[in-house]
Amino acid sequence: MRIPSLLLGLLKPKSKSNKPEIESYGQKDSGLEVGQIQQIMEWLFASLLNAGYVGRSHLIWDLGN
Repeated sequence: MRIPSLLLGLLKPKSKSNKPEIESYGQKDSGLEVGQIQQIMEWLFASLLNAGYVGRSHLIWDLGN
């Protein structure tokens, strides 16, 4: 994972959205298939909607090493 790009992503201006937004980092290096990633992202988005969360969340994909 590239730490500088992660830090730059965190410094972006905050969104004024009225819906959940998910910023994702390291997907390509996660080792998961596209279908698996999509299922996880859909589950996370649905969970945020169900909880009434509004705003930006960050998902960091890591190999666990």
